[in-house]
Amino acid sequence: MFAAGTPITLTATAAAGYKFVKWQGGSCNLANPCSFTMNATTNITAIFEADKTPPVVSLTSPTTGQTRMDAINFAAQASDDVGVTKVEFYANTTLLGTVTSAPYQSRVNWNPQTLPYGTYDFTAKAYDAAGNVGVSAPVKAKVISGQLIRNSSFEPQVTEWTATNGVLTNGPTTMAHTGSGYGSLHLANIAGSTDSVYQPVTLPADAVTANLSYWLRVDSSAPNGTVSYDKLTATVRDTAGNILGTLGTYSSINRTANYTENRFDLSAYKGMTIGLYFQSSKPSSPLMLPVDDDVILSSPLDKSLRFYLDDVTLNVTQ
Repeated sequence: MFAAGTPITLTATAAAGYKFVKWQGGSCNLANPCSFTMNATTNITAIFEADKTPPVVSLTSPTTGQTRMDAINFAAQASDDVGVTKVEFYANTTLLGTVTSAPYQSRVNWNPQTLPYGTYDFTAKAYDAAGNVGVSAPVKAKVISGQLIRNSSFEPQVTEWTATNGVLTNGPTTMAHTGSGYGSLHLANIAGSTDSVYQPVTLPADAVTANLSYWLRVDSSAPNGTVSYDKLTATVRDTAGNILGTLGTYSSINRTANYTENRFDLSAYKGMTIGLYFQSSKPSSPLMLPVDDDVILSSPLDKSLRFYLDDVTLNVTQ
C-alpha cells in the first residue's frame, strides 16, 4: 500500500536468455526503469520474451589483403540489444582467441605446428547471454614466418642465395653449424681476389623489431695475435649495391674453435629492401684468412684459414 502522491520506480530485470519488452498497464510503456507518482490503484506487469536476436559484430583487424608475420592483432566491434558476453576470433574454423569484455582485442602468436603459414579467412563471433551468435563477414589475410631469410642454413640445391662459384657447399656435416650445407668463401691465391654470398630481403614498414643473427667460425693455424689482411666483411646494402652499414669485419685474429653467434639490430632498415652481403677479400700482399659458417676463405700464407658462415636468420615482429 502506498499513500497518494508517493513516487514509485519500477525496474524490470530479465532472466538469462530473456529480454524486457514493455510494461503492461499504467503509463510506463517502454521505459525501464519506470518512474511515476502513485495517485490510485494501478496494475503494472513487466512483459519479457525469449531473446532470439543475435549480436552484430564486425572484424576491424586484420584487414583484407594484409600480411602478418608470426602474430595476428585481432580487433572487433560488437553490439547486442541485451549485451555481448564474449567475442571469439577464428582462422577458418580454428578458434584462436576469446575476449569477454570490450574492447574486443587480442594478440595471438601464430603456431605453425597447429596451422601452417598461409592465407586464411578470419572471422569474429559474438555471443549474448541467450546463446545467440553473430558472425562477422570474413576477412582474407595472409600469415607468414617472421623469419625472413630463405634457406638460412644453406641446404642442398640452394637457389635463394647468390654467390660466387664454389662458395655454397654441401660438404662434411662436421663443417656445418646445423644440417649439411654451409657457405665456403674460398679465395684463390690471387692478389685482390674476392668471394661473396648475399640475399635480398624486404623488411615490413610496420616492423617493431628486426633482429639479424648469423653463426661464424674462423679457422686458422696462424700463431695467436697474427694480423691477417685477408678479411670477411658483413654489410647491409641497398638494391644498387651501395653499403648502408657494416655489421662486422673478421680475420684470423677472430678465430674460434666453434661457431659463435653474431647478432645485430636491423630495425633502422624497416620499410626497405636490403641485401645481406658477406664478402671475403684478399689484398695485394698475401696474408691469412678466417672462416664463416658455410663460408670458407683461404690465403697464400695460411692455406688453412677459412671463414664458415651458417644459420643466417632475420626475425621480425610487427
